[in-house]
Amino acid sequence: NAGTGQILSVTFTPADTASYTGATKDVLLNVLKRTPILTWSNPVDIVYGTPLSASQLNAAADTPGAFAYTLPTGTVLNAGTGQILSVTFTPADTANYTGATKDVLLNVLKRTQSILFGALPNKKLSDPPFVVTATASSGLIVTFNTTTPAVCSAGGANGATIALLAIGTCTVVAHQSGNSNYGAASDVPQSFNVGNGKADQTITFDPRANRTLLETPFVV
Repeated sequence: NAGTGQILSVTFTPADTASYTGATKDVLLNVLKRTPILTWSNPVDIVYGTPLSASQLNAAADTPGAFAYTLPTGTVLNAGTGQILSVTFTPADTANYTGATKDVLLNVLKRTQSILFGALPNKKLSDPPFVVTATASSGLIVTFNTTTPAVCSAGGANGATIALLAIGTCTVVAHQSGNSNYGAASDVPQSFNVGNGKADQTITFDPRANRTLLETPFVV
């Protein structure tokens, strides 16, 4: 077992016992604690939002013991490359084994996102500006622009207010550029027609009283 100053003894018996006596001798031996060999490879890449699990925290040792990870199971890391995961190993047999540590590197990739942007109804040129809405799966704010500036324009907060400028086809594009944890979403365009500038109108005409033939002309 591990320990310092352990005695090794030898007894010598000469072949010529008639001329020689037997003899003994002791020496001291230090047996050092063994350092456990830890096996832990760099985990495969994960995407943002994936909690750490046994797929990443899977160190092994050549002797029984307990593993303590600096980032426990369930931890969600931000996106980034070369992030350090560390483990401290405590052997069951602390009399003969030392503790050990090991680090590995983990790449956390940006998560993809998508935009939900529904169809837009046709409009008339005389209609007032209106607000469009869209949502990103990431929860990040969606912005808007138009690719038909002669027909319509995008303004206001995040470009969500669409003003109609001329008859034709208006195309509004929803955009989300991503952030440190999400990649840019694919733009989603929606087009609608802007009709002629004539507004609908109605006529109000109250009922008239009955009249008799040859009655004097009257104004309605």
